[in-house]
Amino acid sequence: MNRICFGVIPVEIRLLECFLTIAEEQNVTRAAQILHISQPALSRQLSQLEQELGCTLFERGKRKMELTDDGILLHRRAKEIISLVSITEEEIKHRSSEIEGRVGIGAGELSASEELAAMVGEFSKDHPKVVFEIFSGDADQVSQRIDSGLLDIGLFLEPVDKEKFEYLKMGEGEHWVACMAPDNPLSRQQFVTASDLGNRALLLPSRLGVQSELAHWFGSEFENIDARFVSSVGVNGQLLVKKGFAVSVTTEGHAKYLDGRYFVYRPLRPAITSGVVLAWKRDVARGAAARAFIDYVRGRG
Repeated sequence: MNRICFGVIPVEIRLLECFLTIAEEQNVTRAAQILHISQPALSRQLSQLEQELGCTLFERGKRKMELTDDGILLHRRAKEIISLVSITEEEIKHRSSEIEGRVGIGAGELSASEELAAMVGEFSKDHPKVVFEIFSGDADQVSQRIDSGLLDIGLFLEPVDKEKFEYLKMGEGEHWVACMAPDNPLSRQQFVTASDLGNRALLLPSRLGVQSELAHWFGSEFENIDARFVSSVGVNGQLLVKKGFAVSVTTEGHAKYLDGRYFVYRPLRPAITSGVVLAWKRDVARGAAARAFIDYVRGRG
Protein backbone atom coordinates (compact mmCIF):
# COMPACT_ATOMS: atom_id res chain seq x y z
CA MET A 1 0.00 0.00 0.00
CA ASN A 2 2.47 2.65 -1.25
CA ARG A 3 0.50 4.70 -3.80
CA ILE A 4 -2.71 6.72 -3.67
CA CYS A 5 -4.63 8.39 -6.50
CA PHE A 6 -5.77 12.02 -6.63
CA GLY A 7 -8.27 11.82 -9.45
CA VAL A 8 -6.32 9.90 -12.09
CA ILE A 9 -2.91 10.93 -10.70
CA PRO A 10 -1.11 8.21 -8.71
CA VAL A 11 1.01 9.60 -5.87
CA GLU A 12 3.39 7.64 -3.67
CA ILE A 13 2.63 7.61 0.02
CA ARG A 14 6.32 8.33 0.61
CA LEU A 15 5.99 11.65 -1.20
CA LEU A 16 2.99 12.63 0.92
CA GLU A 17 4.95 11.86 4.09
CA CYS A 18 7.81 14.04 2.86
CA PHE A 19 5.38 16.83 1.99
CA LEU A 20 3.81 16.72 5.48
CA THR A 21 7.22 16.90 7.15
CA ILE A 22 8.23 19.94 5.09
CA ALA A 23 4.90 21.61 5.86
CA GLU A 24 5.37 21.03 9.60
CA GLU A 25 8.99 22.24 9.64
CA GLN A 26 8.51 24.97 7.00
CA ASN A 27 12.08 24.27 5.97
CA VAL A 28 13.52 21.64 3.62
CA THR A 29 16.84 21.32 5.46
CA ARG A 30 15.23 20.58 8.85
CA ALA A 31 12.73 18.22 7.23
CA ALA A 32 15.57 16.34 5.52
CA GLN A 33 17.31 15.87 8.88
CA ILE A 34 14.13 14.44 10.41
CA LEU A 35 13.59 12.14 7.44
CA HIS A 36 17.27 11.10 7.41
CA ILE A 37 17.77 11.95 3.76
CA SER A 38 19.86 14.61 2.04
CA GLN A 39 18.47 18.08 1.45
CA PRO A 40 18.92 17.87 -2.37
CA ALA A 41 17.12 14.49 -2.44
CA LEU A 42 14.17 15.91 -0.48
CA SER A 43 14.00 18.96 -2.75
CA ARG A 44 13.84 16.66 -5.78
CA GLN A 45 11.00 14.65 -4.19
CA LEU A 46 9.06 17.84 -3.50
CA SER A 47 9.53 18.94 -7.10
CA GLN A 48 8.39 15.48 -8.26
CA LEU A 49 5.21 15.77 -6.17
CA GLU A 50 4.42 19.24 -7.55
CA GLN A 51 5.00 18.00 -11.09
CA GLU A 52 2.72 14.97 -10.59
CA LEU A 53 -0.06 17.15 -9.16
CA GLY A 54 0.52 20.02 -11.59
CA CYS A 55 0.54 22.74 -8.95
CA THR A 56 2.80 24.70 -6.61
CA LEU A 57 2.51 23.59 -2.99
CA PHE A 58 4.78 26.12 -1.24
CA GLU A 59 5.67 29.77 -1.42
CA ARG A 60 9.44 29.72 -0.97
CA GLY A 61 10.54 32.51 1.36
CA LYS A 62 14.01 33.33 2.64
CA ARG A 63 13.37 31.98 6.13
CA LYS A 64 10.45 29.63 5.75
CA MET A 65 8.17 27.93 3.29
CA GLU A 66 4.44 28.60 3.48
CA LEU A 67 1.68 26.50 1.98
CA THR A 68 -0.20 27.77 -1.04
CA ASP A 69 -3.95 27.29 -1.28
CA ASP A 70 -3.35 24.04 -3.13
CA GLY A 71 -0.79 23.10 -0.49
CA ILE A 72 -3.30 23.73 2.32
CA LEU A 73 -5.84 21.47 0.61
CA LEU A 74 -3.27 18.71 0.08
CA HIS A 75 -2.04 19.06 3.66
CA ARG A 76 -5.52 18.39 5.03
CA ARG A 77 -6.14 15.46 2.69
CA ALA A 78 -2.66 13.98 3.09
CA LYS A 79 -2.99 13.80 6.89
CA GLU A 80 -6.28 11.95 6.49
CA ILE A 81 -4.79 9.58 3.93
CA ILE A 82 -1.68 8.76 5.99
CA SER A 83 -3.81 8.13 9.05
CA LEU A 84 -6.17 5.86 7.11
CA VAL A 85 -3.26 3.95 5.56
CA SER A 86 -1.74 3.39 9.00
CA ILE A 87 -5.02 2.16 10.48
CA THR A 88 -5.66 -0.13 7.52
CA GLU A 89 -2.19 -1.65 7.70
CA GLU A 90 -2.67 -2.35 11.42
CA GLU A 91 -6.06 -3.96 10.79
CA ILE A 92 -4.63 -6.16 8.04
CA LYS A 93 -1.68 -7.10 10.22
CA HIS A 94 -3.98 -7.98 13.11
CA ARG A 95 -6.35 -9.95 10.88
CA SER A 96 -3.56 -11.95 9.32
CA SER A 97 -1.73 -12.61 12.56
CA GLU A 98 -2.50 -15.98 14.07
CA ILE A 99 -4.30 -15.83 17.38
CA GLU A 100 -2.98 -18.19 20.03
CA GLY A 101 -3.92 -18.78 23.65
CA ARG A 102 -6.53 -20.35 25.88
CA VAL A 103 -10.24 -19.71 26.36
CA GLY A 104 -11.85 -21.14 29.50
CA ILE A 105 -15.59 -21.86 29.20
CA GLY A 106 -17.87 -23.16 31.93
CA ALA A 107 -21.33 -24.53 31.26
CA GLY A 108 -24.13 -26.56 32.69
CA GLU A 109 -25.61 -29.42 30.70
CA LEU A 110 -28.11 -27.33 28.76
CA SER A 111 -29.75 -27.43 25.35
CA ALA A 112 -27.95 -24.15 24.56
CA SER A 113 -24.67 -26.03 24.93
CA GLU A 114 -25.19 -27.20 21.35
CA GLU A 115 -25.27 -23.60 20.11
CA LEU A 116 -22.18 -22.85 22.19
CA ALA A 117 -20.42 -25.88 20.71
CA ALA A 118 -21.20 -24.57 17.23
CA MET A 119 -19.68 -21.18 18.14
CA VAL A 120 -16.55 -22.83 19.52
CA GLY A 121 -16.21 -25.12 16.51
CA GLU A 122 -16.62 -22.37 13.93
CA PHE A 123 -14.19 -20.08 15.74
CA SER A 124 -11.70 -22.92 16.04
CA LYS A 125 -11.71 -23.45 12.27
CA ASP A 126 -10.35 -19.94 11.78
CA HIS A 127 -8.06 -20.01 14.83
CA PRO A 128 -6.72 -23.57 15.21
CA LYS A 129 -4.04 -22.56 17.71
CA VAL A 130 -6.58 -21.44 20.31
CA VAL A 131 -7.15 -24.06 23.00
CA PHE A 132 -10.63 -24.25 24.54
CA GLU A 133 -10.84 -25.59 28.08
CA ILE A 134 -14.39 -26.73 28.91
CA PHE A 135 -15.62 -27.04 32.49
CA SER A 136 -18.99 -28.58 33.37
CA GLY A 137 -20.73 -27.27 36.46
CA ASP A 138 -23.73 -25.37 37.69
CA ALA A 139 -23.95 -21.58 37.52
CA ASP A 140 -22.55 -21.06 41.04
CA GLN A 141 -19.49 -23.20 40.29
CA VAL A 142 -18.91 -21.52 36.93
CA SER A 143 -19.31 -18.04 38.44
CA GLN A 144 -16.76 -18.81 41.16
CA ARG A 145 -14.24 -19.93 38.56
CA ILE A 146 -14.82 -16.82 36.48
CA ASP A 147 -14.25 -14.69 39.61
CA SER A 148 -10.97 -16.49 40.30
CA GLY A 149 -9.77 -16.10 36.70
CA LEU A 150 -9.91 -19.81 35.90
CA LEU A 151 -12.63 -19.29 33.30
CA ASP A 152 -13.39 -16.50 30.83
CA ILE A 153 -16.99 -17.22 29.85
CA GLY A 154 -19.94 -19.06 31.33
CA LEU A 155 -23.20 -20.51 30.03
CA PHE A 156 -25.75 -19.80 32.76
CA LEU A 157 -29.34 -20.41 33.60
CA GLU A 158 -30.88 -17.09 34.55
CA PRO A 159 -30.95 -15.12 36.73
CA VAL A 160 -27.48 -13.65 36.15
CA ASP A 161 -25.87 -10.69 37.92
CA LYS A 162 -26.32 -7.94 35.30
CA GLU A 163 -24.01 -5.55 37.16
CA LYS A 164 -21.21 -8.10 37.15
CA PHE A 165 -21.60 -9.66 33.70
CA GLU A 166 -22.09 -8.74 30.10
CA TYR A 167 -24.18 -11.39 28.42
CA LEU A 168 -25.87 -12.69 25.31
CA LYS A 169 -29.22 -14.48 25.49
CA MET A 170 -29.11 -17.98 24.02
CA GLY A 171 -32.00 -19.71 22.28
CA GLU A 172 -35.52 -19.87 23.61
CA GLY A 173 -34.59 -20.97 27.11
CA GLU A 174 -34.24 -24.26 28.95
CA HIS A 175 -37.23 -26.51 29.61
CA TRP A 176 -37.44 -28.46 32.86
CA VAL A 177 -38.37 -32.13 32.93
CA ALA A 178 -38.83 -35.04 35.32
CA CYS A 179 -36.41 -37.90 34.66
CA MET A 180 -37.05 -41.44 35.86
CA ALA A 181 -36.21 -45.10 35.22
CA PRO A 182 -38.19 -46.68 32.36
CA ASP A 183 -40.16 -48.92 34.72
CA ASN A 184 -41.36 -45.99 36.84
CA PRO A 185 -45.16 -45.49 36.42
CA LEU A 186 -44.54 -41.81 35.61
CA SER A 187 -42.83 -42.87 32.39
CA ARG A 188 -46.24 -43.86 30.98
CA GLN A 189 -47.52 -40.27 31.29
CA GLN A 190 -47.17 -37.57 28.66
CA PHE A 191 -46.18 -34.99 31.27
CA VAL A 192 -45.59 -34.75 35.01
CA THR A 193 -47.30 -32.39 37.47
CA ALA A 194 -46.29 -31.19 40.91
CA SER A 195 -48.82 -33.52 42.53
CA ASP A 196 -47.30 -36.47 40.61
CA LEU A 197 -44.01 -35.80 42.38
CA GLY A 198 -45.48 -35.48 45.87
CA ASN A 199 -44.26 -38.07 48.39
CA ARG A 200 -41.61 -39.35 45.95
CA ALA A 201 -37.89 -39.32 46.60
CA LEU A 202 -36.55 -36.53 44.40
CA LEU A 203 -33.15 -35.56 43.11
CA LEU A 204 -33.02 -31.75 42.78
CA PRO A 205 -30.34 -29.36 41.52
CA SER A 206 -27.98 -28.17 44.23
CA ARG A 207 -28.08 -24.51 43.15
CA LEU A 208 -30.17 -22.60 45.69
CA GLY A 209 -31.52 -20.11 43.17
CA VAL A 210 -32.87 -22.92 41.02
CA GLN A 211 -34.35 -24.69 44.05
CA SER A 212 -36.21 -21.48 44.86
CA GLU A 213 -37.60 -21.33 41.31
CA LEU A 214 -38.72 -24.96 41.53
CA ALA A 215 -40.31 -24.35 44.94
CA HIS A 216 -42.45 -21.68 43.29
CA TRP A 217 -43.45 -24.19 40.60
CA PHE A 218 -44.42 -26.83 43.20
CA GLY A 219 -46.60 -24.28 44.97
CA SER A 220 -48.68 -25.87 47.75
CA GLU A 221 -47.27 -29.30 46.85
CA PHE A 222 -43.84 -28.18 48.01
CA GLU A 223 -44.70 -29.20 51.57
CA ASN A 224 -45.18 -32.79 50.41
CA ILE A 225 -42.05 -33.33 48.34
CA ASP A 226 -39.26 -35.58 49.56
CA ALA A 227 -36.12 -33.78 48.33
CA ARG A 228 -33.68 -36.18 49.90
CA PHE A 229 -31.03 -35.91 47.15
CA VAL A 230 -29.33 -32.89 45.58
CA SER A 231 -26.68 -32.84 42.89
CA SER A 232 -24.83 -30.50 40.56
CA VAL A 233 -24.57 -31.42 36.89
CA GLY A 234 -23.19 -34.79 35.96
CA VAL A 235 -24.07 -38.45 35.80
CA ASN A 236 -23.28 -39.46 39.39
CA GLY A 237 -26.53 -38.15 40.85
CA GLN A 238 -28.51 -39.68 38.01
CA LEU A 239 -27.32 -43.14 39.01
CA LEU A 240 -29.85 -42.90 41.85
CA VAL A 241 -32.51 -42.42 39.17
CA LYS A 242 -31.22 -45.35 37.13
CA LYS A 243 -31.41 -47.61 40.20
CA GLY A 244 -34.98 -46.50 40.87
CA PHE A 245 -34.20 -44.67 44.12
CA ALA A 246 -35.29 -41.23 42.91
CA VAL A 247 -36.96 -39.12 40.23
CA SER A 248 -34.85 -36.16 39.17
CA VAL A 249 -36.07 -32.69 38.24
CA THR A 250 -33.54 -31.48 35.71
CA THR A 251 -33.06 -29.62 32.45
CA GLU A 252 -34.05 -31.15 29.14
CA GLY A 253 -30.56 -30.33 27.88
CA HIS A 254 -29.17 -32.73 30.48
CA ALA A 255 -31.83 -35.44 30.27
CA LYS A 256 -31.83 -35.84 26.50
CA TYR A 257 -28.21 -37.01 26.50
CA LEU A 258 -28.78 -39.74 29.07
CA ASP A 259 -28.91 -43.32 27.81
CA GLY A 260 -32.49 -44.04 26.77
CA ARG A 261 -32.17 -47.66 27.89
CA TYR A 262 -31.98 -46.52 31.49
CA PHE A 263 -33.67 -43.12 31.59
CA VAL A 264 -36.96 -41.60 30.45
CA TYR A 265 -37.93 -37.95 30.81
CA ARG A 266 -41.24 -36.15 30.62
CA PRO A 267 -41.98 -32.41 30.50
CA LEU A 268 -43.32 -30.67 33.58
CA ARG A 269 -46.84 -29.24 33.54
CA PRO A 270 -47.41 -26.39 33.84
CA ALA A 271 -44.31 -25.88 31.77
CA ILE A 272 -41.35 -24.18 33.41
CA THR A 273 -38.64 -22.57 31.31
CA SER A 274 -35.47 -20.81 32.45
CA GLY A 275 -33.61 -18.27 30.33
CA VAL A 276 -30.05 -19.10 29.30
CA VAL A 277 -27.24 -16.59 28.76
CA LEU A 278 -23.63 -16.70 27.67
CA ALA A 279 -21.88 -14.29 30.02
CA TRP A 280 -18.43 -12.83 30.72
CA LYS A 281 -17.25 -10.53 33.48
CA ARG A 282 -17.22 -6.80 32.86
CA ASP A 283 -14.01 -4.71 32.82
CA VAL A 284 -11.56 -7.61 33.14
CA ALA A 285 -8.19 -7.94 31.41
CA ARG A 286 -8.16 -11.01 29.15
CA GLY A 287 -5.78 -12.73 26.79
CA ALA A 288 -5.97 -12.18 23.04
CA ALA A 289 -7.75 -15.49 22.43
CA ALA A 290 -10.52 -14.79 24.95
CA ARG A 291 -10.96 -11.23 23.65
CA ALA A 292 -11.22 -12.48 20.09
CA PHE A 293 -13.77 -15.16 20.99
CA ILE A 294 -15.93 -12.68 22.93
CA ASP A 295 -15.83 -10.29 19.96
CA TYR A 296 -16.89 -13.20 17.75
CA VAL A 297 -19.77 -14.03 20.10
CA ARG A 298 -20.90 -10.38 20.17
CA GLY A 299 -20.87 -10.32 16.39
CA ARG A 300 -23.15 -13.35 16.20
CA GLY A 301 -25.55 -11.77 18.69
